[in-house]
Amino acid sequence: MSGRKRQALSISDKIKILKVTRGRDNKKRVDFAKELGIPASTLNSIISKGKEIEVNARAFGTSSSKIMRIQGGKYLDLEDALLQWFQQYRAEGIPISNPLCEKATEIGLRLDLENVQTSSGWLHKFKLRHEICCKSVCGESGSLNPDAVSA
Repeated sequence: MSGRKRQALSISDKIKILKVTRGRDNKKRVDFAKELGIPASTLNSIISKGKEIEVNARAFGTSSSKIMRIQGGKYLDLEDALLQWFQQYRAEGIPISNPLCEKATEIGLRLDLENVQTSSGWLHKFKLRHEICCKSVCGESGSLNPDAVSA
């Protein structure tokens, strides 16, 4: 068994590795791997999946420093619609009182999706994927026009 301890690399770590290895074709990958303290096979995997890693880093932005791997949701259309609804309400300063799971189920029915399962686990991962934290809207900037809410 190998004496090396397994190391998980975040998306931002992988981006840094890609930047270091780009443009230096004269150096062997094995030497880069030793320099970076990772196995050569890991470096080869990162380089071969470079474009995919960069696309994911752009999609997830600042949270990519914590994310180890990208895993999309099962219902992409549903998530896009729910995220759009959530952002629209937040931009208007309207507090979201009904749970997101209920709204997701409602949107799923409108999109004719069968067997939509919006559990608390799904909701947790949805929030992580889109960097959503549910906090109360307070202060003067959080106040809104009651007529806009009733409309």
